[in-house]
Amino acid sequence: MRLSERQVNGVSIIDVAGDLRVPSENPSVLRERVVAVVNRGERRILLNFADLQFMDSSCLGEIVESYKTALASGAILKLARTGQHLRNVLQTTALASIFESYDTEEEAIASFASPPKAS
Repeated sequence: MRLSERQVNGVSIIDVAGDLRVPSENPSVLRERVVAVVNRGERRILLNFADLQFMDSSCLGEIVESYKTALASGAILKLARTGQHLRNVLQTTALASIFESYDTEEEAIASFASPPKAS
């Protein structure tokens, strides 16, 4: 898994690329990145999965923990370009009703200026 970070219109975007497998030496790498972003005072966070190649089931918990961490800090975390596999997993586990997820990065960024979606 590769994580990179950038800013677009006041939104902190964490790009998740490659194989999303929780590494045994650091199982909470994604959550730790979200913590670092929140600790810098960022409150609008987007996880972008455009370059995700594979995701194992343990990573779903990592995404949920990242969301809970952001929420507890007063931040908003949304998802973009999840792809069919992750979208299916979110639907199957009923997490699709928890996460705001967008087909494009542009839609996701614009959504931060709008009121939250109704659950």
